[in-house]
Amino acid sequence: MVRSSSPLSLATLLVLLVATSAQVVIESVVSPPEEAAPSANAQNVSYKYAFAAQEWIQYPGGLYKASSTANFPASNKLSGALFKLNPGGLREMHWHNPNEWGFVLNGDFGNGDIWFFPGNFGHVILGVHPEFGCTYMTSYDQGDFDERLDAQGLSGWYTQAPAAIAAQAFGLPNTSMITANLVNGTNNFLPQGNLTELIAGDSTPSPVLAATSAPLTCQVNSVTHRYAFGTAGYLEVSTDGGSVRTADSQYFPASTAMSGSLVHFKPGALRQMHWHVNEDEWQFVINGTVEIQLYNGVGALSGVNTLGPNDLGVAPAGTGHFIKNAAPDKDAWMILVFNNGSFTNLEIEDWIGNFPLSYTALSLNTSLDFVQQFNFSRSGLVAQGPAAKPDTIYTI
Repeated sequence: MVRSSSPLSLATLLVLLVATSAQVVIESVVSPPEEAAPSANAQNVSYKYAFAAQEWIQYPGGLYKASSTANFPASNKLSGALFKLNPGGLREMHWHNPNEWGFVLNGDFGNGDIWFFPGNFGHVILGVHPEFGCTYMTSYDQGDFDERLDAQGLSGWYTQAPAAIAAQAFGLPNTSMITANLVNGTNNFLPQGNLTELIAGDSTPSPVLAATSAPLTCQVNSVTHRYAFGTAGYLEVSTDGGSVRTADSQYFPASTAMSGSLVHFKPGALRQMHWHVNEDEWQFVINGTVEIQLYNGVGALSGVNTLGPNDLGVAPAGTGHFIKNAAPDKDAWMILVFNNGSFTNLEIEDWIGNFPLSYTALSLNTSLDFVQQFNFSRSGLVAQGPAAKPDTIYTI
C-alpha cells in the first residue's frame, strides 16, 4: 500500500500492492549498524556493483539495503535501495529531497509496475499481502542519498522536537503527555504493525484540516517592479496566533523567481511545524525575539536558535522547522523570503491528517488512544500564553 500527501490536493494516492509471485531470496541478515558503511575507494572506480551480495539490514517491519556513492562511487547522479516489507510492515511516514522512482518486484498492481514521488512530498508504504508483504526497488536522482540516513521521518522529527513544541503543535494540554507516550529520538524506519488492524483503520481516515478560504482576487493590469505590500492585492491569513501576509507571483507578477511573507506573531505564538517542497526560506527578524529549530533527518536536529531584531536565519528546502515568538508578552514581526515566485507549505498536522490515525500511531511507535487526542484543526500560527495585546504596526 502506498500513500502520498500532496500540497496540490487533500486527496491521497492509494495503491494496493498484493504479491503474486515467489518471494525474493534473502542472502543474509544483520541488525542496523551504528554508523553508515565507509565510502569505497574513489581511486578504484568500478561501473559494476554486486548489490545482490550486499547484506540486508533488519528492522521490525522488514529488510533494507541501499546503494549510493558510499559503496558505488561511479553512480554519482543516481542511488537506489531494496525494501522487503513484512505483512503489516510500514515504511514510516516520511519525505526526502530527491525524487523517488519505485519498481514493484513482488506485488500487484502487477509485478513490474512503478510509482513516482516528487521530492519532499510526504508518503508512506505498507506491505499488505498476508504472506509476502511487499518487495520493491527505489531509485533517487541524487547519487549520495541513502533513505535510511537521509530521509526526514515523522518519528525522527516529532520525537526529537521539544516536548512543549510538540504539545502546542497538536493542542495537547501538557508536555507530560508527550514524554509519557513518545520515546525521545526514536527512528521507526520500518516498524511492524498488525496488518488486519492497519487495513481496518484504512477505511476510517483521520480528520483533515478544513480547507482555508480562497485567496483574494486581484486583477493585474500591468506588470511592474514595484509592489505596494500594504495596499496592493495580497493573500492574508489571520489566526489566533497572528497573521501572515504573502506576496507571490500571483499578486506581484514581476517577481517570478522570488516571493515573500510578512509574519506577525502574537506573544508566545508558534509558526506550526512545517517544511517547503522546493524552496529555501530566508528569515529576517524585524523586531521581537524568535526561536527557530530545523530538522533534516535522523540525528540532524539543530539546536534552538534565538534570533533578535535584524538577525537572519535560513531553512533549506525540505527541512522541517518551526518559528516561535519567545516573548510571552510582546509581539514579533518577521519577513520570510523564498527563492521561487510561489511557494508551498506542508503543515505537519495537515499532512498527518491525510492518513489513518493507525499509521501515525505506528510511525511514532505509540498508542492509537494517544494519537486520537491530536488536534488536527491547529492553524498555521498557533496561539499560546496570555492574551495578546492590541496589534501595533511593525517598526524597522
